[in-house]
Amino acid sequence: MIHFEDVPHSIFERAPSASANRLVISLQPRDSITLIIMAKNPGETMRLRPVDLRLDMAESARTPQLDAYERLLTDVIKGNLTLFMRRDELDAAWRRIDPIREAWLQSDERPRSYTAGSWGPAAASSLIGKDGYAWHGEI
Repeated sequence: MIHFEDVPHSIFERAPSASANRLVISLQPRDSITLIIMAKNPGETMRLRPVDLRLDMAESARTPQLDAYERLLTDVIKGNLTLFMRRDELDAAWRRIDPIREAWLQSDERPRSYTAGSWGPAAASSLIGKDGYAWHGEI
């Protein structure tokens, strides 16, 4: 999500709950791009309200979209290797991950568990919350 800065001197009255313009790019399982802009409310008042401009790839394509594993298996069958790592990429990835795994093994603290399908452990929210941020789904 890209959160655009507020206009420094707006001529419009602003509702307290209104937030700045945002561009939200969502990937898997529902690919979409949403531009949330502050637009003038129709009528005589000079008040803004959020308006969503949304591109939903599933609706635009009008064909059933494959989920991640269906796409992966289809690519294997067709011989399309663009979604697969080369051996040197795989080795480089493990060189980055192995020190993290070693640190976990030597530490008393384990990765935080969370319920499948949820936004993740509460610690993830508090980690960015201390700097005044929140995950997009929690706004």
